Amino acid sequence: MDVYRPQASVRAKAIGLVWKADKFLAFEVENGDGEVDGVRPFGGLIKTGETKENALEREFLEELGSPIKIVGPWHDFESKEYSGQEHLFVTTVELMDKSYYAREEIIHREAGDTTCWAKWYDPLELKAANLKLYPAGLDTILSNRREHSYHE
Repeated sequence: MDVYRPQASVRAKAIGLVWKADKFLAFEVENGDGEVDGVRPFGGLIKTGETKENALEREFLEELGSPIKIVGPWHDFESKEYSGQEHLFVTTVELMDKSYYAREEIIHREAGDTTCWAKWYDPLELKAANLKLYPAGLDTILSNRREHSYHE
């Protein structure tokens, strides 16, 4: 399980939204007490010298073992949570390993070899399930879903 806590600095991250019909792929994150309190789509830190595209491709290979195809426009915004600030670049992607779309739950490894669970989530059902969406501000992009490509 991943505990979501941004560092006390400004970081740039690339996030890929993978859609299956009206649901997006995200993994569970824990609060400081070890309880699941939210979900986060796949992606991660843009390393020095990397483009956002290269970072996103690297993150999906590391986390899921699948190449991706970027299919949507890029959105960017800042997220300020806890003691950190992040500049986020978000786009819609397709997984080239199509077997993931048939799975209801996906086990993957995060940094430090932590085991995490990923599932398909309907953004409109997160609040009813008492789950937060990380990073803060991403809900604005998800609410405008008409521009996203969907994998059926």
